[in-house]
Amino acid sequence: YVSVRGAQNNIAVFSIDPQSGVPYPLQFVSSEGIMPRHFALDLSGIWLAVANQKSHSIVWLRRDPVTGRLRSTGDSSGQLDSPMCVAFVPAS
Repeated sequence: YVSVRGAQNNIAVFSIDPQSGVPYPLQFVSSEGIMPRHFALDLSGIWLAVANQKSHSIVWLRRDPVTGRLRSTGDSSGQLDSPMCVAFVPAS
């Protein structure tokens, strides 16, 4: 996964060719915001949270655990003050 800022504002999903080890693009998904500064997978590997710094939101994308592809859920945090990092902390 790679965040692509600028005009695209998306998350690029790559796969790795098992024969050559070369990554190739699998999918490009909108970050649903402006300037996807950071993103993180939750501990289950099902959810990818994207911190969109300039649109002031964290957007939730659902990850397919088999293919790694992402899809929009329409869920976001609402307005935050320029989020720049996402971190998941295990419950104690």
